[in-house]
Amino acid sequence: MDLSQATDELLAAPWEGFVETRGKLADELARAGKRDDSRALKKIRRPTASAWATNQVVRRARPAVDRYLAASDELRARQAALVGGGGDRAAYQPAAEAFRQATAALTQAVRKVLEHGGRDPDRAQIEGVMANVRAGALADDRRAELLAGRLLGDLATGEAGLETVFGASLAASAAATAPVVRQPHHPVAAHQAPRAHEGAHGKGESDAHTKREAEARARREAHARQVAAAAADEAAAREAAAAATTEADHARATRDRAEQRLKDAEAALAEARAAVHEAKTALHAAERTEKERRSAAERASEQRQSLEKHAPR
Repeated sequence: MDLSQATDELLAAPWEGFVETRGKLADELARAGKRDDSRALKKIRRPTASAWATNQVVRRARPAVDRYLAASDELRARQAALVGGGGDRAAYQPAAEAFRQATAALTQAVRKVLEHGGRDPDRAQIEGVMANVRAGALADDRRAELLAGRLLGDLATGEAGLETVFGASLAASAAATAPVVRQPHHPVAAHQAPRAHEGAHGKGESDAHTKREAEARARREAHARQVAAAAADEAAAREAAAAATTEADHARATRDRAEQRLKDAEAALAEARAAVHEAKTALHAAERTEKERRSAAERASEQRQSLEKHAPR
């Protein structure tokens, strides 16, 4: 076993037993003569609870993670196309639905992995894992960290700007592909004689035209940012709705199981009560029989004694 293998084994171990597992693996490396590896392993700190849970999900539910990442990539590509003016709204909706389904599937996978690991899959734990996967979906370097399954801390999401959410080139491409609105040009008639002040006047018009174009470009860029932010809000809202739906489904399933257990208990109680009633009835009958037979036994005894007393001599 080398340091890499020991690290994987350590980060796959139960969160509560991290320190104990680290010591055990470090001792094994030391006994194998790998003292540098042993010292390096001892320096690995215990991950945060959500980072640990994220590592387990990546290791145990990789298909759900890959599906989420692919759906996120597709949705952001559709959003970028819409912002750039060349997208198809009809193509965006299926991508949004696929992302919603992938989010719901990943949320369910997170819940199952946490339950398998002996941890309570509460909302904070699930949201922590989803935040790490979401951060990994938005940047290649963070995605590599995520998929390595060796997180020690939560992934930073960075600033929620246009470049962070949709990619570095989206703002520029949105502005570049937007149509340019130009002011109408009126050429000077050939018969009009130039005047001394026309040079300055023409320069003033050129400056004003440049200013108007800059203002129009700024408005287009601001609008592109607004569209992108609205698209991001929509995606986040859909993701939150998917998580809420999964949570509600889980709560409904828990309620249904509890109601079934209650019905079973009520049925068992009714059966027990019937058995008690039957037992009481049988007891009463047995007591009557016992009383009657004791009376018969007493009468028989009295009769015997009377016969013995009056026996002929």
